[in-house]
Amino acid sequence: MRLRLGRKARLAAAALTGGVLAAAAGCSGGSGGGGTPAGSAPAARTLTPAAGGGAHPAAAWPTYGRDAARSGVAAGVAAPGPLTVSWRVRLDGAVYGQPLLVGNLVIAATENDSVYGLDQATGRVVWRRNVGTPVPLDSLPCGNIDPLGITGTPVYDPANGLVYAVA
Repeated sequence: MRLRLGRKARLAAAALTGGVLAAAAGCSGGSGGGGTPAGSAPAARTLTPAAGGGAHPAAAWPTYGRDAARSGVAAGVAAPGPLTVSWRVRLDGAVYGQPLLVGNLVIAATENDSVYGLDQATGRVVWRRNVGTPVPLDSLPCGNIDPLGITGTPVYDPANGLVYAVA
């Protein structure tokens, strides 16, 4: 599924549906599961941004660990002081993957197969897209996440403005 979102940022969210979710749950072997059959992909939906939306935003944290080396270091950022909670938000499921920071949005994915764009300053939900149906635990050969949706960290591609997640 491919979604183009946001007026200025022209952000997009995409989900790639996997056939076997057991690996995401840390399992090995077995053939159970409830993914999409091989060779069948969900239909693409595109939301076109408003005219004059601008280029795709830069990302301060576009993938797990911030970069391909998984350094977890954001260069040029001041040393942290005392930590405080800036905001809290209730989403439709648990978040196990690392949220991304893209432009002024925090991108988070849930076990209910939803991808959210949250305002970095306030936590307000700017957009939400449900990209699939999570798999119930009783349909899997092992694991302890119920339901099993998007468990991993999404990734943002600034070249095309898409967010990719395995659902």
